[in-house]
Amino acid sequence: MSEGLVAWLAITIFYFYQYIVRAAPSSMFGDITEQFNINADQFATLGSLYLVGYAMMQIPIGVMMDRFGVRRVVLTSILICTAGTFISAISDSFAMLQVARFIEGVGSACALISGLKIISDNFQEGKRAVFFGSTVSIGVFGAVISSNIIALLTDQYHPKDVWCVLAIIGVAIFVISFVLIRQNEKQHVTVELKDIFKLCISKRVLLPSIIAIGLYVPVAVLGDLWGIHFLQTKFNVAKSTAAQINALLYIGMIFGSSIVPYIFEKFGKVALGIRISICIITTLFALLIYTDLNYPSLFMIIILLGFFCGGEMLCFTFALSGSNAMTSGLISGIVNTLNMAGSGVLQQIIGIVLDFVWSGSLNAHGNRNYSEGDFVVALTSMIIVMVICVVCSLFMKNIKCK
Repeated sequence: MSEGLVAWLAITIFYFYQYIVRAAPSSMFGDITEQFNINADQFATLGSLYLVGYAMMQIPIGVMMDRFGVRRVVLTSILICTAGTFISAISDSFAMLQVARFIEGVGSACALISGLKIISDNFQEGKRAVFFGSTVSIGVFGAVISSNIIALLTDQYHPKDVWCVLAIIGVAIFVISFVLIRQNEKQHVTVELKDIFKLCISKRVLLPSIIAIGLYVPVAVLGDLWGIHFLQTKFNVAKSTAAQINALLYIGMIFGSSIVPYIFEKFGKVALGIRISICIITTLFALLIYTDLNYPSLFMIIILLGFFCGGEMLCFTFALSGSNAMTSGLISGIVNTLNMAGSGVLQQIIGIVLDFVWSGSLNAHGNRNYSEGDFVVALTSMIIVMVICVVCSLFMKNIKCK
């Protein structure tokens, strides 16, 4: 087995873990809001602060990996992420939990782009999308576990105990990565601010970065934060049932992240694949929030939403076409910066709109009750974002995969 493939496997394990950490608050909504007596806007900061930390480190980490190699950056990042989960476990105030989420985001920042760099530097262009998709598929499986197991655990145990278990798992992943990741080539690349700005405004990088935000909306808004509470409200189901339904989004993404890139890259239709994926996601998301669905239809829509979210990997393929070992980390960082920063903003927008349209209803614990109508208004803002991304996709020209 090649050194590059072994490094990719180890990094994918870390990506799997950080997805569990990222999505964990979604299964703790009731516990956290009750413990700290917070509203939707405040709860949303647990997602947005994570993504802010994640996004702000993408470009610096991309530069550091191009400059210093993968090994040191990944090992340091795992330690930071694990430290964040430990702080979550000992948090006795909401402010402390917010700081912990930011640290977790910073530590998780290199998980995806380090995998993308390993793939870009070790595999041919025609095979990259498949490996990109496989990375996400394995990582997203962590979110499936998070949605179900953490929902069940928090019904029996305090959230602090769950965070403590996650911290212990993080230590184990550090040991695995220390043993398996050997690639640490130093490229001695000097990157100036003007080089980063030039890449950011280039059509080849900017367009797929914007569209990736729309392709990731279902995962960022529903899967990572608001999905379980939305499903509980609209379909009047228990938290554990809503978590199982929400997990279907990730199950669809597990398959879609590999199949969608494989099909469109094989036939050299990357731009077309991006265009089709964002159009289908926009349609399905509208059906989910605006129509009355029976359970079979709901299950199918959730799965298909996740499946076509796999088109996000084509955005990385598009942006990385023509890259080399000296720029692949930086380009991956730029795309993921805009993607994650946009996702963090969208998560916060949902919380702000929910509080703005809130009717004043409280539950038995004195916390705010958000109605189905409140969620419809808030999620309509996501439809607007998706439509903008559909329009942007029309300006993409196809690329040839070697």
